[in-house]
Amino acid sequence: MKNKFKNIVYYLLEFLMVICMFATTILLIMKLTILNSNYLIVKLEENNYYSDLYNIIETDLEDYLLPSGFDKSILTDLFTEDMLKEEVNSIVKSLYYGEKINIGYDSVADNLKKNIDDYLALNNLKVSDEESFQKFVDEVLKIYIQRIKLTDYLDKCSELILKICKIVDILLISFLAIIIFVTILIKFVIKMRISVISLITTSLLLLIANYFLFEKINIMDILFWNESVSAVIQSIFFDLSNYFKITAIVFLGVGISFLIFIILVRRKAKKINIFD
Repeated sequence: MKNKFKNIVYYLLEFLMVICMFATTILLIMKLTILNSNYLIVKLEENNYYSDLYNIIETDLEDYLLPSGFDKSILTDLFTEDMLKEEVNSIVKSLYYGEKINIGYDSVADNLKKNIDDYLALNNLKVSDEESFQKFVDEVLKIYIQRIKLTDYLDKCSELILKICKIVDILLISFLAIIIFVTILIKFVIKMRISVISLITTSLLLLIANYFLFEKINIMDILFWNESVSAVIQSIFFDLSNYFKITAIVFLGVGISFLIFIILVRRKAKKINIFD
């Protein structure tokens, strides 16, 4: 009866170990990817996001300019790709560190007004309606800001990311503490071996999670804001899937290797006992 109870406790602890290992792995992957500002900046770079954003803003401004009667020359050198890169990276950092999100548009406004003044002077024209002129400038700046921000809910997104990061940190510490505690219980209290089956089971759970989270969803058919943003999200999506699969394969390989090692050791021990 005592051994039966001991075995039940052992299997329950092993089950708890699997759940904690599975959860810890997922949380660590999140920490290294979507909850890491540097990772996101790297993905933006890899997918030529800054260059695409530059082209998108240029196109939108040219489309807005058509009914105004102004020449395209007033849009010359309003901003550079490096400026956009600096602005976007600043927003990303602000999102993850809870800082106030500000987009610097003063230089764009100054360049636009200078270009308009040059255009008017070159064509001997004057602004007859200052209010309409200011509305035109404001709309150009609005297009510039909106394309960089993507959404007006960035501050709320920042609050959400901070909360998620804190929760993930707390859960990580908790799960790691449970794993250590369970290991001590199995090893020193009920005095049994920690089974490698828990590692193999965790790998299988990761493969199952990967299938339902990433394989069944056709991310290529989903458009997020625009094609350049979609390309970044798709790249992150595939990265996460690869991390799940690679981790699962490593766990499975280590688990099977230990299992084979244990079997070989036991067989060798039996042979020695026979000859003794």
